[in-house]
Amino acid sequence: MNEESVKVTDQSMKSLEQSSVKNNQLLIIFYLSTLYILVSVLNTTDLMLLLPTDTFKMPLIGFELNLVYFYVLAPIILILLHFNILFNYHEHLEKLHHHKGKFTLETIDSSMYNYVYVALKDGSKTGSIVRMILWLLIYFFPLLVFVIIFQRFADYHHQMITALHLFILLVDVFLICYYVYENAHYHKFTWLSSLFSLLIISIGILELSYFIIFFYPLVYAPYKSNLVPKYKEAGLYYQSVCSVHRFFLGSDKDGDKDCFPRIVVTDKKISNISPSTLYIPRYFAKQEITKARDREKKLILNYGERINLSNRNLRYANLENCILTRADMHGTQLQDARLVKAHLQAVKFDNAKLQDADMREAKLQDAMLLHAKLQKASFIHADMTETYFDGSDLSDARMLGANLVQTSFDDSILRDVNFSGATLILVSFYGANLVGATFNKAKVSSISLTGAKNVDYSSLKTKFKKGL
Repeated sequence: MNEESVKVTDQSMKSLEQSSVKNNQLLIIFYLSTLYILVSVLNTTDLMLLLPTDTFKMPLIGFELNLVYFYVLAPIILILLHFNILFNYHEHLEKLHHHKGKFTLETIDSSMYNYVYVALKDGSKTGSIVRMILWLLIYFFPLLVFVIIFQRFADYHHQMITALHLFILLVDVFLICYYVYENAHYHKFTWLSSLFSLLIISIGILELSYFIIFFYPLVYAPYKSNLVPKYKEAGLYYQSVCSVHRFFLGSDKDGDKDCFPRIVVTDKKISNISPSTLYIPRYFAKQEITKARDREKKLILNYGERINLSNRNLRYANLENCILTRADMHGTQLQDARLVKAHLQAVKFDNAKLQDADMREAKLQDAMLLHAKLQKASFIHADMTETYFDGSDLSDARMLGANLVQTSFDDSILRDVNFSGATLILVSFYGANLVGATFNKAKVSSISLTGAKNVDYSSLKTKFKKGL
């Protein structure tokens, strides 16, 4: 190769050097921002999604946002930065291609972009390896971050934000495939570009399928019971999705719902909010009753801190053993949620949707469940002292062995409710519909059936002469 063939004009060399410097700087900014967003997303726990009070400092901008706004703004910033990287990489390749044959690795500015282009033109095997690394860095890695953002925040059950994440992810898939195709003729092995594009498109299809098959029916669509058996009947697809979900996000004890987008918070995690929350279960577990304890109990139930979880979508959430005393959950969707042994004293469940919820052995003293949807909910051995179910629908609910003292079911629908083995003392059924309700071996004393409908009085008097 003669001297003139490798010589580049000063102006062309300056342009290439400026382009190389600019692209190196853009790569540094892009990867610092991407890594910060990735670390923030990976450190987002289910507890943070349940109680989104944490703040995140935005890359480049600098100001802090709460968790929800972070998950809105971060992917938008990331897609803009990624488009900028892809666009400038393409423009730089065009400059290199325009001046091809006029420089070598020794005469051109050292950068990954330049090395890959020149090394591949020279037939270097090292160039192919570096090219794959470059493609992973500028194509695959950013898309993987979008996938992690989409999957992580899907558990929050925010319809619009998750739809935004999916849209941004699909836009990124399009941008990657477009620029891989546009840049293919600058490199050898265009079949590798096609194979890589197929991989990227497959990722987009999988995430779109997850949204349509899992997220949409569980979050968008009206609630339907017995979804778990239907998904399990799907066979191989369900099992494969669950396996991938367990690999990346781990598994919990409720294996049938591992791949469902939902929040799973244990009692140990929620105690991190404040160590004082652990005082509540210890306090209510004490059996002795004194004036001081009774006064302190009233202070906790009437004036304790109230966590705001109102109007949230927490379908299929697992909050077993969690301490949620005095939480505000009015209007919240908790269909098929797992609240076994949860501390729900004085919780506001007004107009909440709790169909198929599992509340076995839950502590519901002084809770308010006015006009709630509780069809097929399980309250087995739950403590519902002074709990109010007025105007609620409890059709097919199970209250076996439950403690119902001064509990109110006024104007409620109690169709086919099973009160077997329950303790009912000073319970009010004023205006309630008790058609099909069963009270086998229940302990009843001083219940009020004034205005109640469809009551089998003969059966009640036979079984509960003392109670009536």
